[in-house]
Amino acid sequence: MSRRLLFSAELQADLPDHWTVQGLHIERSYPFVTSSEGAAFALAVAQDAERRDHPELTLRYRGVTVPYWTHDRGGVTPLDLQAAARAKALHQGQV
Repeated sequence: MSRRLLFSAELQADLPDHWTVQGLHIERSYPFVTSSEGAAFALAVAQDAERRDHPELTLRYRGVTVPYWTHDRGGVTPLDLQAAARAKALHQGQV
């Protein structure tokens, strides 16, 4: 998969549902009914990311925010869009 930087129009066209562009990264916040559900999701994302990438997760009471960007490229690449799709699938219990 390409590590080329994606720019505005291209990024907006390929952004998964409910993800937003925030400066040089993409981000989504996931709500949960309980804090333990959020912690379990954060752990699942972290374990998935350990093999590929490294999000800087924010775990809050009944919520998790997941940002992605390719650190050494200084912005969003197709790898980040793949990671966002995997996080979405984890949230939906598809992985």
